[in-house]
Amino acid sequence: MFCLDSQCHDKRTDGQADLITPLLAKTPGGMNAIPSAPKVSVLMITYNHERFIKQAIESVLMQKADFEYELVIGEDCSTDGTREIVLWFQRRYPDRIRLFLRERNLGPNENFILTLQACRGQYVASLEGDDYWTSPHKLQKQADFLDAHPDFSTCFHAIRRTSDEPNIQSRVYRGPRKNVFTLEDIVVHNFISTPSVMFRNGLIGEIPDWFRSVGALDWPMNILNARHGKIGFINETMSVYREHGAGLWHSMKYMVWVPEFIRILELINAELDFRYDKTIRSALCAWHFRLALHLALRRNLAEAMKSARMGAIEYCRSRKFPTEAVRYFITEYGMGEWLKQRD
Repeated sequence: MFCLDSQCHDKRTDGQADLITPLLAKTPGGMNAIPSAPKVSVLMITYNHERFIKQAIESVLMQKADFEYELVIGEDCSTDGTREIVLWFQRRYPDRIRLFLRERNLGPNENFILTLQACRGQYVASLEGDDYWTSPHKLQKQADFLDAHPDFSTCFHAIRRTSDEPNIQSRVYRGPRKNVFTLEDIVVHNFISTPSVMFRNGLIGEIPDWFRSVGALDWPMNILNARHGKIGFINETMSVYREHGAGLWHSMKYMVWVPEFIRILELINAELDFRYDKTIRSALCAWHFRLALHLALRRNLAEAMKSARMGAIEYCRSRKFPTEAVRYFITEYGMGEWLKQRD
């Protein structure tokens, strides 16, 4: 049973609560009013996005394309007015929106997986409920790119980053200065912003168990897809990524998300059967030294040296110097002799 207000309760008693049943459109055709095989599915997960969700949905509805597309929304039992807003849109656009109302809060990982499994399109475009698209031709351009490049698994474009903080100016982010990327590029650094990506549906197959525990979903998803084809870049700014206090990563402290990135890299290394071990070790070296620099600047020298030693170990394994930050730390904090002893 669905709850249609913001106070969500699981009213089933048989222990079989259906967490993925869509809200049926109140039209004679029911869910059959939505095309059975859209070319593109727009995957949107949302939780407590009352301030932003309207603009996100409208940016999808404004898309102009010569193919059918659907908007698949996973609403994760928000405690604000998000649920009422998505219900309002679904009732007015039953031929475009498929809505999945969670009966309890699942968290972003499980909500993402279930929403992805509900996507029926040949291609999937991601847009979270606090971001939005700016070009009405975004879906058309990205679908055309993947149609024309069957050896590519993914494409993305430039985005504009905005912030709630008045001292931070909006800026365009394009990522590394090239147009074609491979798996070896994306395992080092996630240069693909979530509201910019489109990928071929069904490449991954079964989602790995570890995916449910990671603190960042987009990076592992991009890596898993890149196992099946190259990544293309479209040099147009077609979406906005918001940084705000309620955002998942923006609200996390540096001391939390850097160790999480390190853990994700270690999980990815194992998932790829260590075929890119040296490249990933080099990236781990950089992240350990970034953390060490952060700690050292805050006068936490004991923890800084511990993290630096971990970075040095990864350097010894990879024999790649990834960043100037690593060189700086080794010079300033006396790690040079430590490295020489292990050569």
